Amino acid sequence: MYLVSDWAILNDTKSQQLQRILAEFHHLTESEIHLACILLESYHTVYRRDRLEQRRNQLKSGQTRIQERCLPPTPTQLDEITKRVNFKATLRLRTEEVLTHLQALAKRLRQYCIYVRASLRKPESLNGQKNRSNFARIQPPEFRNNWDNQDKSAELLVLHHAEMQCPECELTYTQKNGRRCGR
Repeated sequence: MYLVSDWAILNDTKSQQLQRILAEFHHLTESEIHLACILLESYHTVYRRDRLEQRRNQLKSGQTRIQERCLPPTPTQLDEITKRVNFKATLRLRTEEVLTHLQALAKRLRQYCIYVRASLRKPESLNGQKNRSNFARIQPPEFRNNWDNQDKSAELLVLHHAEMQCPECELTYTQKNGRRCGR
């Protein structure tokens, strides 16, 4: 299965999309969103410029079909991105910190994409017979009796266990605990 890289996610995200997702879905503060936008814009400036140049060079060398995955930024690119972020945000982040922030940003965008895809499918109740048997297969044996008795704490433990195995389940788990999902 092909997994879209963090760098492809960041490369394909527009600043306005990012603002909306971080505000409505992740409920970040304005200052967190502002920093995330500076990170993304700095990343775009450096990464897209170099990716475009690489494609031009490939075309010049006679390659007609170019389908290359978005690779992680090089150390040189990360240094330049870091300088841009620090200048625009008046910060003193290290390159490793910028890399960590970019990866965390991509993770948040990936969570949103998973949520959107899951929402496009017809939702099924977690209490339905079909899903109950599916949970019985993935839950540890010590939770099975509690699930059958429909014990609320066991249900949360099972959902938490599923969340640890499957990022898509995290959305259902947070919804069960009363958090808003930005719809």
